[in-house]
Amino acid sequence: MRKFLGLIIILLCSNVFATINTSVNRTQVGINDIVNLTLELSNSNGQPNLAPLQQDFQIVGTSTSRQTSIINGAVSSSNQLIISLQPKKTGKLTIPAITVGNDKSTPLTIEVSGNSNTQPAANSKLPNQALLFKTNVNQSSGFVGVPIDLTVKLYYAVNISNVTIQPIMIDGAHIENSQNNKTKQYQTTENGHPYMVAEQHFTLIPDKVGQITIPEITSSGRIDSNPYGIITINSGQPFRIQSKPITLNIKNIPENIDPTKWLPAKNVTYTDNWSTNSHDATAGDPITRTITISATGVEAGLIPELEFESIAGANIYPEKGQKVTNTQTGETIGSKSFKIVYIPNHDGEMVIPAINITWWNLTANKESNIAIPKRIFNVTGATKQKPTASSELADNVTNSSASDSTQKINYWIYVACAILGLVIVLILFKLFYRSKPSAVSSELDTTTEASNQPILETKIKSSINDACAQQDIHLLNDALISWANEKYKEKIYSISQINKYAKSSELATLINELSSALYNRQVFDKFAEMILLITKIDSQNPVTRKDKSTLPSLYPDNN
Repeated sequence: MRKFLGLIIILLCSNVFATINTSVNRTQVGINDIVNLTLELSNSNGQPNLAPLQQDFQIVGTSTSRQTSIINGAVSSSNQLIISLQPKKTGKLTIPAITVGNDKSTPLTIEVSGNSNTQPAANSKLPNQALLFKTNVNQSSGFVGVPIDLTVKLYYAVNISNVTIQPIMIDGAHIENSQNNKTKQYQTTENGHPYMVAEQHFTLIPDKVGQITIPEITSSGRIDSNPYGIITINSGQPFRIQSKPITLNIKNIPENIDPTKWLPAKNVTYTDNWSTNSHDATAGDPITRTITISATGVEAGLIPELEFESIAGANIYPEKGQKVTNTQTGETIGSKSFKIVYIPNHDGEMVIPAINITWWNLTANKESNIAIPKRIFNVTGATKQKPTASSELADNVTNSSASDSTQKINYWIYVACAILGLVIVLILFKLFYRSKPSAVSSELDTTTEASNQPILETKIKSSINDACAQQDIHLLNDALISWANEKYKEKIYSISQINKYAKSSELATLINELSSALYNRQVFDKFAEMILLITKIDSQNPVTRKDKSTLPSLYPDNN
């Protein structure tokens, strides 16, 4: 009984784990040759796990076929899977077992030599080289960070499909996606033979100084038919072809160049735009300047930051440069824009100095310079300071040459007049207050508020400017709250409440970024934009003042 149960278990296990018949078309191949692995599956619809093959082989293609037969009413089917493999190294290589559902193949061993034994693209009706694969660069030497254009060309005199290029890995450099890397196809003649060409461009960025080798680049695909449209025995045959390696010489930065200001390019240009074309300016009013540096042949990240010196008579609020890299007619062009806000604070000339930019001309292989000229503004409208106590004292001392007796007489006359005037004012005020008490009260409040308002607004705006000048986010937070309380006459305790009253999407964005910097340790550097926006809001929406006499008068006007 036990033997019978054991036999049943063996039979069940043999049905669960069936063996797949496997074979290869050749057991001795060259490193560039293709070997076809055939798997024969009976009554199996599972998907093969090809991952184990990728350790020593590159899978260049697969194909399947299915056969169905009926014998004495019994239907049977078999699937045939053909996997085209190319060895990655020489020596004895083992094709590992492949699992398909519950089925498993047996491992096979092949011998791989260093020489190719076949020419996959060869055909008696074609040139000796039906496929050519070439790579070239636009320059054999360069500098770290300066892009080099790598061009890959596949020449083919046969119909091909499923063409791919293996990822390009270079020690000491990296490949970046290029806007010019779309495949171009055209016809040409090479060595007296006509070819179709598939051309693709890549951007190579050197990362270190010294010699850098671009290794062999591999392209693979399938040959469908010969150029005359006649299907041959090679139709559908996989191919794999490699380019020749290229050596690049990457040079160091010249000794006399400051690495922090290193800008290698084929050409450098600039634009300098101002918010006003006039050379006249008003103290306290911001002036916006935008400088854009464009460099041909390099990416925007290689353009250094500009330095803006402090100047007499103005506060300066520069922002970090904004980088943009584009490709025009196959040429990389990097641009960086710098926004600066100047706020004059004194009358007179405000001189904004020239800016010198030193760059390395890659075409002439020498140092070059460009200068952004200076600009002079005539500033007026600065707030005049009130006379100090010392100046008043000096005036009194100067006038003290009059006799003591005259001063005493004048003194008592002034006192008498003042008392008389005060009595008259009190009488008139009492009479007028009885007739219109609420109107007088409202008038006095309005007069007092109006007299204090300009001083308070100037002080608050100055605190915002000072906070931005120091780039202190905590001072800016306090100054904005004070500004909002005064502007909207509401009890505002945090900058997040300002959005409720300001109703400005631009200000809301800046306030959210400032809040992130205050509480989430984010970076806030848009101080210049904050000053411009506050100035804009103040000019568009003057400070609102609540009417304090909201109750109707107890003594309405009878007129």
